Amino acid sequence: MGFKKSNEEKEKITPLNSKEVFLDRNKSVDERIMAVENLLIIEPFKNIFKMLNEHFQEDDLRDHPVIDYIFTYPKELQEDDIPELLKLLKSDNAYLRNIVIGYLREQGEKIENYVRKLLKDPDKDVRIFAVNILQDAGIENAREIIREFIQEEREINPLMTAVECLWEIGSEEDIPLL
Repeated sequence: MGFKKSNEEKEKITPLNSKEVFLDRNKSVDERIMAVENLLIIEPFKNIFKMLNEHFQEDDLRDHPVIDYIFTYPKELQEDDIPELLKLLKSDNAYLRNIVIGYLREQGEKIENYVRKLLKDPDKDVRIFAVNILQDAGIENAREIIREFIQEEREINPLMTAVECLWEIGSEEDIPLL
């Protein structure tokens, strides 16, 4: 998928108007991606995540390519970006939430402590997301974390998700717990 634009269109998107173009659903996908690329170059991820949280609560198909671009952009997630990223797990936008879950799975050990906190979130859906992230994030202690969660969790849906997860990543030692 190419994003070739005329020089005239390229000149219209500057660092000064990038946020406006990025948020404008009436702009073309190419223009919005060029704008978000400007923002990704000059802004920390946490600012981009904050914009997503504030302006992308509704699932709009016009946003999907822009969201995809953000989460595939080769920029390293910094420690201070993570809290703002995690807020997106509470978004009403299911597409955005699922992209965030996939992105978090790719972060590995970097997110272990954050996932542990998510497992204690009052929102049962967030706890389910945390279990799903743990299952595929390649976190060395995932099995032990899930075992602890199963012993403490009292709501059926997060508990069953954790049981399924432990069934996948566990061992014979876990059978009595299951």
